[in-house]
Amino acid sequence: MASISPATPWQTHSLTTTNRTTHLTITQSLQINPKRFQSFTVNSTPPPLVVVGSANADIYVEIDRLPTQGETISATNGQTLAGGKGANQAAARSAGVPVILDAGGMDAPIPVELLKHVDILSPNESELARLTGMPTESFEQISLAVAECHKLGVKEVLVKLGARGSVLFTEGKEPIKQGIIEAEKVLDTTGAGDTFTAAYAVAFVEGKSKAECLRFAAAAASLCVQVKGAIPSMPRRKAVLDLLQSL
Repeated sequence: MASISPATPWQTHSLTTTNRTTHLTITQSLQINPKRFQSFTVNSTPPPLVVVGSANADIYVEIDRLPTQGETISATNGQTLAGGKGANQAAARSAGVPVILDAGGMDAPIPVELLKHVDILSPNESELARLTGMPTESFEQISLAVAECHKLGVKEVLVKLGARGSVLFTEGKEPIKQGIIEAEKVLDTTGAGDTFTAAYAVAFVEGKSKAECLRFAAAAASLCVQVKGAIPSMPRRKAVLDLLQSL
């Protein structure tokens, strides 16, 4: 376990397959530029952001097409990079620090005892479906699945919807929707969800409103998908604030 401040680099990790490229990679960092976007200026002593999880070696390969079942094909390029879900962006609590649990990579239901200690659960729609055993194809279905999470003790659920944006569900309140911030080009979605959750966590511990946290996270994810690979694609804070300033 390591403790860092939001002003220092944070990272994310995911496995992504596209029709041109298969990636298992990690990401880079955001750094503070308090002068660029007044709403996102930070205190002189920012609160800690605690990251818990594994640190692994990720393998990144590029292929011309996806293999069929049982087929072996040659990669055109490959790299080994540092990674791991914890080395990337899973935020956790110690002594009262809020817990944000990213549901990436979880195929089985999360133990109820664990959920009771989670402040914000952050799945995408397919992960939400797996965790609850409920369909999540429509907003109504997503809302019902989130209600099940509320019953298990999670007060807030941050659902990532890819090209449809994101929604923050807080028990007893109206959902807050955030559309995507259009990217000039989409090269690689590796790590976009991790980038979103990590950026939300940074804004959250800095005391921003929920709407501001969602907007900051959407901007970070927009920049992420424009660069290949998870480490190179994780934007620095200056780039995120510059994008927000331009909107």
